[in-house]
Parts: sequence; structure tokens; C-alpha cells
Amino acid sequence: MGFNEDNENQNVIEIDGQVKEKRHKRAQLAIIFAILLCLFLGGYVIYCNRYYKEYQVLATTGKKDASTMYYMPFHGKLLKYSKDGISYLNSKGEGIWTESFTMKQPKAVVCEDYVVVADLNGNSYYLFDEKGKVGKNTTPYPICNVKVASQGVVAVVLEESKENYIKLYNKSGKELVDVKTSMEQSGYPLDIAVSSDGTKLVVSYVALDGTSVKNSVGFYNFSKVGQNSVDRLVGGTEFGDTIVPKVEFVNNNVVCAYGDDKLVIYNMKQKPSERATIKVKAEINSVFSNEKYVGFVTNNTTDLEKGKYQLYVYNLSGRKVLEKTLNIDYNTIRVTKNEIILVGDMECYIYNFKGKERFHHKFGKNVQDMIPTENGREYMVVFEDATEYIRLK
Repeated sequence: MGFNEDNENQNVIEIDGQVKEKRHKRAQLAIIFAILLCLFLGGYVIYCNRYYKEYQVLATTGKKDASTMYYMPFHGKLLKYSKDGISYLNSKGEGIWTESFTMKQPKAVVCEDYVVVADLNGNSYYLFDEKGKVGKNTTPYPICNVKVASQGVVAVVLEESKENYIKLYNKSGKELVDVKTSMEQSGYPLDIAVSSDGTKLVVSYVALDGTSVKNSVGFYNFSKVGQNSVDRLVGGTEFGDTIVPKVEFVNNNVVCAYGDDKLVIYNMKQKPSERATIKVKAEINSVFSNEKYVGFVTNNTTDLEKGKYQLYVYNLSGRKVLEKTLNIDYNTIRVTKNEIILVGDMECYIYNFKGKERFHHKFGKNVQDMIPTENGREYMVVFEDATEYIRLK
């Protein structure tokens, strides 16, 4: 059989043409993708910076015993609870589920898919998810603090006459961890934080050193990493006379210790290492965080005519991304992925994390809270006598 050079050349030309056509199509797809990405990013930027002047009331529900009710967001809907029980409501104020209980001092904490309600100074707590009650547990000593992880692990601080206990329980109420503390050894557990995966614990301890008060923060790891450490304690920081009333896992591997004169951010994928220290020059009134930022509000000590407070936001590397004077005497502050919401007396402000005002309104009556929902422009506004579900326009 002979070799046909013309056929080979023709095949090469056809293959080369096919390759060029495929490259051309890929180039067209890349251009289309780039255009769509630019349109999406442009739309997202416009959305995040858009200012809303008005709102539409979508639904209104009445309230009873408003002074004894507490409210908080949970999966874009509304939790309300009191000494007599807890309810989970949709945007129309309709009950998704309700659980009755009797508590003298209820405290609710949310982490992703779970909410725990504990009776402070009592011996019981309830665990819930979006479908309702997951379980109830009774503790051997009175509860003085409680936290919950994203998969339902509950951490409690229990107070006994001479000692304190930090216990972790699974969803079924089985004890997983027991850490005993005392004033003579580590100090009193002022606050605790548990990681999203339930394997790491951070405790702020306050102790007496002669006539002075000293603060320290302990880091525990209950995975294999901490199995060779005494009491699973894998690290600690002495804060001296700086009081740390709050510790928090900003995300599963980053911890923030909120002191009265500084914030310290730690990496804690396994063991802690300091990431950044943020100095605070004035009295802190509020702290807040989401998975990307930490922040606080202080008294304005420089120019009271511009506003009573100063708001600061930092990224998790400790770089300041926002400083803003607030001209509102607020009583509630909430943050979402994209927004900072401030509520005080009869008005509210919504800012993005660049400090741009997105919404400001003076209501005709006292507003207690403004709770974001799963829909970006829709909120639940809690008044003394009613709750309104609104959409910004």
C-alpha cells in the first residue's frame, strides 16, 4: 500500500482547523464568562452600596408581654423566648414550633444550626434546631454560662461552692469533657468559647494575685492534638491587669479575646499563636464580629459634637478597615456578612463594612431591635407592641 502525501496534508489541515475552532470557542466562552463575572461583581457592588430611602411593611404581628420577651435571629427567621418558653416564627409571625419550659433566668445562644437555652443559676438547658427540640439535659451544679457548637455540642460553666466545672455534652446529653477549675489554681472562668467543630475550648480566667486582679486565657484541644497535654491545655496567655470579659471563635480556627484595653486575635487550627493585637484607647461599649471582621464601639473622646461614639472594624490580620463616628445613641448592634445594624430609641442605621450608609429611618415609636432575615433587603423590626416584617425600597 502506497503513502498518500496529499491525503496526509488534507488531514493535517482539517485537524488544524478543528483545533483553531475549539480554541476560538474556548476564547468566546472565556470572554462571555468574564463579561458575566464583571456584571455580577458590578451588580454586587451596586447592591452593597445602594442607599434605601423607604420601606414596605409586608406583615405585622402583635406582641404580648413585650417587656419579658427576648428576640434573636436564627436561620433568617425569628426566635423569641422568655421565662415560660421559646418560639420559632416565620416572617409572617406564624409559629414554626414552640416549646414550653419554666426558667428563672433564660439565656439563649445560637451557632449555625443549633440554639441552646439555659436556665442561669438553674440546672437545665434545652437544645433546638430548625425542626424543634433536640433534647434536654440536667446538670449536677447550677449553670453560670453556656455556649453551643455548630454540630450541637453544648459547653456549660457550672458553679459549685468551692470549685467550678466546665463540661461539654453531645446532642444526647452525654458528657464529653470535664474541666475542673478553682480560684487557687487557674481562677474563675469569666467567659468560654467553643469552636464550631466542638473540639476546641477557650476560657478567660480571672484570679486574685494578692490585692490585684489578674486575667489569663487558656486554650484547650480535645482532639488527638491535645491528648498528651495535661487537662488538654495546649496554650495560655497572661493578660495581667487587662480584664477579658469575652472570648469568641470568630471562625473555627480563629479566636478573639476582647480585653478592656485591647483585642488579641489568635490562630488556633491546633494550638494557639498570636495573630494580631489591637490597642483600644477609650472605654468599649460593644463588641461584634462575623467570619471576616472583628469590631467594637467606644466612647468618642475627641469631638462629641460629631457624635457620641466611635465605631472600629478590623480584619482578622488586625488591619483597620473602618473607623466611623456614630451620631446615634444606640442600644443594639448587630452584624451580618455585609452589614452593621444599629438601633436606638426610635431610629435605626444600616452601614456596610466600608462605612457607607445604606438605610436610616426614624420610626414613630420606640424600636427595640432590627433583625436581618434570609432575604437581603428584608428585616424584622421589633417594637414594644408589635413586630413588623419590612422590605427596604
